[in-house]
Amino acid sequence: MIINNNKSALAMAVLATLPSLVLAQTQPAQVQSHLSLGNQFTEVPKNGMQSYFGGLYNNSEHKKLLGVYLDGKWQFQQKLFVQVNYDKTTRTSTTLSQGYYGLGITLPFVDDSHWFGSIGYASYKAKRETNTKPRRDNDGGGVSAETGVIIPINPHWQMETSYRFADFEGGGQHQLNWKNQILFGNHSAVEINLGYRDWQSLNQLNYQLGYRFRF
Repeated sequence: MIINNNKSALAMAVLATLPSLVLAQTQPAQVQSHLSLGNQFTEVPKNGMQSYFGGLYNNSEHKKLLGVYLDGKWQFQQKLFVQVNYDKTTRTSTTLSQGYYGLGITLPFVDDSHWFGSIGYASYKAKRETNTKPRRDNDGGGVSAETGVIIPINPHWQMETSYRFADFEGGGQHQLNWKNQILFGNHSAVEINLGYRDWQSLNQLNYQLGYRFRF
């Protein structure tokens, strides 16, 4: 897989499908508080670890990591919300994690869709150990903001697309998210998500499969 090409492909796919998806709506988007938990599979291309560890701890080949993710949002006073996103993946000597903590607002958008925006703080942590080199840790963070739309596709499928920017040292990180909920009743959903992060030499793809409880 050539991950550098996925950045443009994912962005174009999201933008191209938005108009047709809005027209295909059959019911209002369900804007609810929720808590999601599941597994995350992460791909980092050759040289991508330089963003975390520099050239001394570079990866000379494509890396795959496995871990978990947590996504929570609490809606209060109808339109306002607090959100927390966190993911952590690991492979033998390397562990990567990122989090986002924000305060935002949700507003009706087109037809039955909703727009949302938030501002907060994003953080990252990276750890690497090898047999021949000392352990190296890199922790950081910065101000972050996110914007996106929630779109109902049909009574059993709700989609969410978003863009997030984090003002990390050495250059900002851009993140695209495409989240899908397969709905089962008023409180349960299966999540199938795809995310892309672009930061310095990092082109990271995240695949998520989990369960969402809505309340």
